[in-house]
Amino acid sequence: MTRNIRHTCCALTALIFSSLTFSAAAQVTVLTNANVIDATGAPVQEGMTLVIDGNVISALTPGPYEPTGQEDEIIDLAGAYVTPGFWNMHVHLSALLPHNHALDNANAGAKVIRAGVNAMEGLRHGFTALRSVGEEHNIDVVWQQAFDEGFALGPRIFASGASVSPTAGHRGDVAFGADGAAEVRKAVRSRIQQGASVIKIVNVEMLHDELVAAIETAHSLGVTITAHSREPQLREAVEAGIDSIEHGYAITDETIELMAEMGTYYDPTIICNLSDEYIKEREARLASLGWSDDEQAVKWRTAIAYADERSPEHALHQRQALANAAHNATNAQQQSYVTAQSATTMGVATLYSIDTATAAVASKEILSTRVRGLGS
Repeated sequence: MTRNIRHTCCALTALIFSSLTFSAAAQVTVLTNANVIDATGAPVQEGMTLVIDGNVISALTPGPYEPTGQEDEIIDLAGAYVTPGFWNMHVHLSALLPHNHALDNANAGAKVIRAGVNAMEGLRHGFTALRSVGEEHNIDVVWQQAFDEGFALGPRIFASGASVSPTAGHRGDVAFGADGAAEVRKAVRSRIQQGASVIKIVNVEMLHDELVAAIETAHSLGVTITAHSREPQLREAVEAGIDSIEHGYAITDETIELMAEMGTYYDPTIICNLSDEYIKEREARLASLGWSDDEQAVKWRTAIAYADERSPEHALHQRQALANAAHNATNAQQQSYVTAQSATTMGVATLYSIDTATAAVASKEILSTRVRGLGS
């Protein structure tokens, strides 16, 4: 069967199918007339043909395709783009953006369903891996296991379960936290025992011995650990050996240089921390790219703008910090979690932005244990 797809862009990767088990003969699908971005830094390869045998891209060749009769489906992409799968490195699966307070008191069942739908929608839009950093009731761990075992078609989930925080942590939100080094160690071990593949801590209110206990315990069990943090506790976490930083409020140039030296990853969550200045510059840039009249782009930019206005001071500082991180990094580490739109709007080359959101993340040590376990 041959059909024509008239979309301007698509994201396809063998990772999409990595959690499926094929009991029958593998289906052979051929994609023709594709523009391929392989995220190696090479130029776009135009007019390519991809042969997908089951869950593996078995051939990539230039020029027209001559059918052999062995294909199950031939799809003409009409010049659409094929890229590796995208990674979202900071998600809360049961949440929505903008936040809907009517859902604050939803029961656990409703949150489980919403989390699964959000994850599967992410895959449908080209995100083949999601890192969930803070989710109640182990909802993300449950979906991680469901997708791994093939019960549903979804992205790879790197789940943390609930964040580890002391009592009154996260701006006073945590009512019953882990207090003292012994409780922190137990909380980290418990989450890993329950299936978490990454540990998320909120270290702003942590004492030093609690911070060190969290990092040591996670590393002793071969699991990476990330911190919701701000200065000066941010630098303290970097010095203690944290693997990555979320948000990085008020991060200093000196801490950025230390992170680059130590190989600490930075997840700036820039779409939640944008200033009015940035919004205006972004809209001008999008207009120059001809995206202002795109109905879907306008819809999602409007949703993101709700978050943009929460803290202009932090937002402007965050943007400056991200630019400094890009300048000081010795490799792709500091850019690995930047979304393609945010990076290109700031002037980062488009192909490099795609690389940092796809292949660069998959190759980094921060996810090495689970990536090796699932196959890359």
